Amino acid sequence: MKTKNKILYVALALCFIAAVVFGIPEIKLLPDAAAALLLSETLSRAFFTAFFICLLVLFGQTYLLRFPKRSFPRALLWSIPCFLVAVVNFPFSALITGSAQITRAELIPLFALLCIFIGISEELMFRGILHDFIKRRLSNRKNGYILSVLLSAAVFGLWHLVNLIYGAGFGATMLQVGYSFLIGAMLAVVLDKTKNIWLCALLHALFDFGGLLVDYLGTGNVHDLVFWILTAVFGVLCGAYILWNALKLNKLRLLD
Repeated sequence: MKTKNKILYVALALCFIAAVVFGIPEIKLLPDAAAALLLSETLSRAFFTAFFICLLVLFGQTYLLRFPKRSFPRALLWSIPCFLVAVVNFPFSALITGSAQITRAELIPLFALLCIFIGISEELMFRGILHDFIKRRLSNRKNGYILSVLLSAAVFGLWHLVNLIYGAGFGATMLQVGYSFLIGAMLAVVLDKTKNIWLCALLHALFDFGGLLVDYLGTGNVHDLVFWILTAVFGVLCGAYILWNALKLNKLRLLD
């Protein structure tokens, strides 16, 4: 075994162990419970990010880590409907009307860092590794691309069933599985259209920041009528946009 591979295997093991250890709820790194939870989850996600990067390097898939600078402005413009979906997930109306409040504003920077690492780690795993693998396996099948998007999105959605283990309600978890499937499909198409997984990670982080802000740092109900109207309107518009682009990509039978 090459020395480089030995180092990567050791790094993979250490990163995975660290990610699991810091993910244990009982571990408290700070006396403040809210800050301790954010710090532990951030460290866990950071080590998972390093784990997936090492995995991509080990299997020679570093092309997924590239940031295409020249095409970025065009990719950003193309992604506007997707960014609108992420932005309307912010609890603007609930915070303005007072039905929800932010009680720990001083922890917003740490929470933002957590969302960034959630975005990066999950995009490397579900889009960079899983979706890319499925897409290649189905590349020669009729409608293989559409099927790859649906399969990788389904796995991403079902992954959120793990929240049941942590005490989440069944109804709320099923709702999360459903919209995670839709977000996963959107991000798969974003990756294949823009060739920029970091753009996917940014969209993912923004979506989580808005959706989890009150859960982590506040109190109240964020899902008011305005929220659902905006979510439905922009969700349908973005869904049609993504479907149209997915059908176009399907005709190309993408290999990378």
